Amino acid sequence: MALGSSDSSLALATRSLSAMSLLLAALPAAAQKELWVRQFGTTVDDDAYAAAPDGSGGVYVGGATLGALGGPKVGSHDAWLARYDSAGNQLWARQVGSGAGDYARAA
Repeated sequence: MALGSSDSSLALATRSLSAMSLLLAALPAAAQKELWVRQFGTTVDDDAYAAAPDGSGGVYVGGATLGALGGPKVGSHDAWLARYDSAGNQLWARQVGSGAGDYARAA
């Protein structure tokens, strides 16, 4: 699994994303060619800090957003957590926050 960010839209983006959107890619063990790549985010800055396998080929991903990535915006930065299946489909996303900055640094 690879996690990162991009400051431009990839050909796979289905909508306008922020200046800093998120990238999630599934790579085989040999890492010769990705199995799938997903670019996602809001219209403002989003960060991804953590990814962990879910035990059935999928992945949990977490980070912070200035927008509404998995729920309504609450504070300055809100923490978010999402789960993707082995085909790269988002199963769910949750967003939590307070009046201050909140960050998901581990999944």
